[in-house]
Amino acid sequence: ASIDYLLNKVGHSHEGSTQGSKPLRILIVEDERLISETISIFFTDFGHQVETAYNGQEGLDKFAAGKFDVVLTDNSMPVMTGKKMVVEIRKIDPIRR
Repeated sequence: ASIDYLLNKVGHSHEGSTQGSKPLRILIVEDERLISETISIFFTDFGHQVETAYNGQEGLDKFAAGKFDVVLTDNSMPVMTGKKMVVEIRKIDPIRR
């Protein structure tokens, strides 16, 4: 899904900040630090709160400890894949699919 689709789906716009909407809490799970930092900067520039994790297990631990509106993940990562992490997240929070 495109960034515009994601932001529009949650009531935000790519053209400005959150435009009066509540900022999202976003968890970015990506083992490539440059990619993770780039995505993080993009969303923080739009006023959102971002946390990062660098493997699936770290992402799962942060998800379990916090409350996030959106989780963006890579699939191919060390320790735990993104797909496995999503399966485990759904066990923790099965209602928000």
